Amino acid sequence: MISVLIPPDSSNRALAVQLENSGARVFTWPSLEIGALLDDSQLRDATENLFGYDWLILKNARAADYFIRTFLAEHLPDELDEVRVLAIGSEACDKASEFQIHVDIAVERFATNKVYGEIQSYVGDVEIARLNLLHPNAGITCELYEQQLEADGARIDSVTAYRTCRNSDQLAKLKALLAGGGIDCVAFTSASAINEFACLFDTDDLPRLLTGVAVVCPDQSTAGVANEFGLATTMPSEPAFDQLADLINNTGT
Repeated sequence: MISVLIPPDSSNRALAVQLENSGARVFTWPSLEIGALLDDSQLRDATENLFGYDWLILKNARAADYFIRTFLAEHLPDELDEVRVLAIGSEACDKASEFQIHVDIAVERFATNKVYGEIQSYVGDVEIARLNLLHPNAGITCELYEQQLEADGARIDSVTAYRTCRNSDQLAKLKALLAGGGIDCVAFTSASAINEFACLFDTDDLPRLLTGVAVVCPDQSTAGVANEFGLATTMPSEPAFDQLADLINNTGT
């Protein structure tokens, strides 16, 4: 029996019914609802103790927004000048600029594999193992650059700064399914669904998240966005509903 993951919006209900009628197990991811934490004490503690860190990594605009707003509630922008800032993606850079925060290293959105090398080049002769880095995020996905920095002895503290959905238990169960091979195929039925999925898991490194999972898209425009994320995709020969369902079922054979 094939296990299929599809977007949660009601427009995909007919697809879910057809897949279930053909014997597939159908899962949906929880709705994306980015917001503040009910308990942000960990985040506030991090902003109060920021000056024990050498680097602040802003992985996206959400991280920049929630962390900097919390910091500026009790501090002035120039108090961040002693900490080096790396921002990933133009939106994170723009958000930092909006708050008058200087960015020392700007990395393109889909080039997170360069984060480790960029920091290494910037610090020069300073050993990576001597660095302390702060990494605000949603507390869902550990990025490759975190593992690389830690492998070289750096201390990188991951602090939860925001949530991406209300149903954290459902998200945790889905993450476990993906990691354990419990999902055979994900069907991104629109380009917006791909960006929603990436935001939900708080990562653009979808190839790592979807290792071993077949990715199906209904049309070229959706597949093009998936390719930007580094995903290999399959499409039906025609963007017809029945052909999409048949293609999804055939990924399990």
